[in-house]
Amino acid sequence: MANFIPPGTITTDGDYEINTRPGREHLMTIKGTWDGATVTMTAYNDADGSYSAVTSGAWTADAEPRFIAPSGNIRLTMTNDGASTDLNVTLIPVSQGR
Repeated sequence: MANFIPPGTITTDGDYEINTRPGREHLMTIKGTWDGATVTMTAYNDADGSYSAVTSGAWTADAEPRFIAPSGNIRLTMTNDGASTDLNVTLIPVSQGR
């Protein structure tokens, strides 16, 4: 498992942990050459110390999901990477107007 600080590129199967801002909305972009890969997002559950599935949190093509971070960590897991898989991931906390 690797700590991953977007923006960055993921090219191989594995788990990538990303720090988030709890309770804040975030915009994530996942774009690039998929070549059969799947990226799944799970969120850290502070109550039991495990990662839990996120509704609509799996992608096989370019995506721009928005979500409210339930804790300080999410995990992206890439599976089925292909020889040319090259995905750029960004994560931006969305401003909460003041």
